[in-house]
Amino acid sequence: MGLPFKSFFHNSYCFAGILIVLVLIPMGCGPPTSAISRFWEKTPGLWLGGRMAPEPERWESVNRFQTAKIETYFSFVPYVVTVGYVGTDLGLYVMAQPSSVWLGRLNLNPDVRVRIGELTYLLKAQILEDPQELRLALSAYNQKYNEWIQKYYGFGLTPENLHEYLIPIRLDDRTGVF
Repeated sequence: MGLPFKSFFHNSYCFAGILIVLVLIPMGCGPPTSAISRFWEKTPGLWLGGRMAPEPERWESVNRFQTAKIETYFSFVPYVVTVGYVGTDLGLYVMAQPSSVWLGRLNLNPDVRVRIGELTYLLKAQILEDPQELRLALSAYNQKYNEWIQKYYGFGLTPENLHEYLIPIRLDDRTGVF
């Protein structure tokens, strides 16, 4: 005679449900400072949080933080990544690696939520095409992250070599959404 719950685990739907609950509860229920959330901070996840806010008058005011979290949508499950960003008088910019999952999701749906510090903004992502704006954004990005860029790539990024390594993205206000 077998164990009474043996047939319970043969039902694949039940087993999958239990597995999902055991994985998602620790991820989503811990406060942002828990050991679990610190682990997920460096990998894609589901936790964005923050307080909704209108776009600031000047994006330079948000540069005191090193990273931002971007939440993209494609299916019913949001996808959150931590990225470097720079705010300038022209707007807010991030860079994505060409092979990143979240860049692919942006191509399908450009609406994003961006958390910087404790504030979250509703924005629309657009790949940067204008050469003059690209130079200004890249200059600000290099200024903010020069030490990290030199360490990671071994050289500075220029408008000429940028697309080999990163895709520049401008984040604009979703007019009338807030």
